[in-house]
Amino acid sequence: MQSIRRYFIQLLAIYSLILIGLFLGYRLLIEYPQEVETLSHYQERELQSLANGLQLNLTNLSTIVRDYARWDDTHEYMLDPDAPSDFPDENFVPSVFATFDLLAVGLYDLSFKPRFRQGFDLEEEDFVDITEIMEQPLANTLATVTSHTPPYQGWVMTARGPAAFAIDTVTNTDEDAPPSGYLVFLQALTKEHISRLEQITRLKVELSEPTGADVAFPSLTEPELLEGVVHQRQRVLLDISGAPILTINIFHELTDDPTAIGWSETLLLSLLLLTPVVIGLFVDRYIVQPLRSSTARIQKMVEKQKIREIPKGVPINELDQIRCAFNSMVRLVRQQKQALRKMSLTDSLTGIGNRRDFDASAHYAWRRAMRRHDSFTLALIDLDYFKNFNDALGHLEGDRALQQVGLTLKGFIRRAGESCARLGGEEFALFFSGETERDALQRLNQLRIQVASLGISHPQSPIAKGLTCSIGAIHIANPGVDYRHLKLEELLTKADKQLYGAKAEGRNKVLFESFSLPMKNEEQLQEPPSITQ
Repeated sequence: MQSIRRYFIQLLAIYSLILIGLFLGYRLLIEYPQEVETLSHYQERELQSLANGLQLNLTNLSTIVRDYARWDDTHEYMLDPDAPSDFPDENFVPSVFATFDLLAVGLYDLSFKPRFRQGFDLEEEDFVDITEIMEQPLANTLATVTSHTPPYQGWVMTARGPAAFAIDTVTNTDEDAPPSGYLVFLQALTKEHISRLEQITRLKVELSEPTGADVAFPSLTEPELLEGVVHQRQRVLLDISGAPILTINIFHELTDDPTAIGWSETLLLSLLLLTPVVIGLFVDRYIVQPLRSSTARIQKMVEKQKIREIPKGVPINELDQIRCAFNSMVRLVRQQKQALRKMSLTDSLTGIGNRRDFDASAHYAWRRAMRRHDSFTLALIDLDYFKNFNDALGHLEGDRALQQVGLTLKGFIRRAGESCARLGGEEFALFFSGETERDALQRLNQLRIQVASLGISHPQSPIAKGLTCSIGAIHIANPGVDYRHLKLEELLTKADKQLYGAKAEGRNKVLFESFSLPMKNEEQLQEPPSITQ
């Protein structure tokens, strides 16, 4: 027979071993792997955001090059290489280089012979010889990448550091003429670009020239975290030949290192082990020892028939900290996701939706209109003779005009369920529901008048002194289940047909068509005559 104290010490030892085993098993097999996996996904998304940001720079540069390459003036300049022309001096001025952070511009014929080449010093804001920017001729880069489908884009190393390049074939505005050459833009990777990337990705980024040891670093496009979860990692930016031209030092924001057993875990385990010891001391002090001393007293109690109650133990509380830290991280990831999604659905020039946003919202609105039997109006808007506007006043004025039109369209939207977007160039689109045919036509005419009332001077317009627009619209009064076979693409085709008609009838008009499905056993859509105003 053993004493209570010996039994308690044995029980405490067994309890401590079980507690240590359960704690280490849960920490090493469940909790710690989950923490590492969560942080790995988060850092992978940060790296992907950084890669997407650099790719967005290339995409924007390709868009600028395409605007210049798909221009009649550029095409005509390349068609007659021997004719004197002021085209380069008038269009590639210092302000263009400074606005787009361009290091060099080159025009080459189809044999890669230079027609026009110009370098630019962004610090001095003055022209320099192109060989000061890039010792290797741009024609070599051009010949390397033109075996692929245009447009071409990528990264190269210049005397001014790494730069993005974009190449596109030169043709006329309508893109129906054979290519007459190639247009090349070199854009510097500036501190402002890096600062914007840091704001978007929430990363700290430092750039440096690659050394021999940096060749072993993975490319920025590598999706896997080969180093695991770390505070700092290195990635390289590759040129078109696959050679590293830039080492990117990436610093992640980590509140704590994901260690299996750190000081906090050690402290927690010590407290857990100390707790039963304290309880044991407490029990020994206030229960066992009094129990021993009370044995005689108990006998006396029995003898005197005076039995007293024994007090119970004290409860213990624990705090949870990991859940709070994880919730904070989830909120941060959600915010970044929402920001990137918003960027992908917004037209950067006008601030309204882009084609991707319009396709999704218009498809949903059309389906909802069929469910609710609400009228549905879809309209395409095209600015009249906008090419002439750009040719006469320049692309910067054209961009300002597009921004004003975008604000007008944004003001046209009255309630939820209506939306507008820029489809590309000078073409816009909008949709709304719940309007009668008369009210819908009146709203579109008001929009046409509002655009004309902006007072944007258009010296090359043959129909008005200011910028005007043509609108083609389709209106369905009562769509229902019978319309489920009618796709949004078909409605866009019909609206585009009306827009074409409005242009053919002299522009600055609204050509409006309202139709409904035919009665049963009829094969064609019943199309009432279009209304022009």
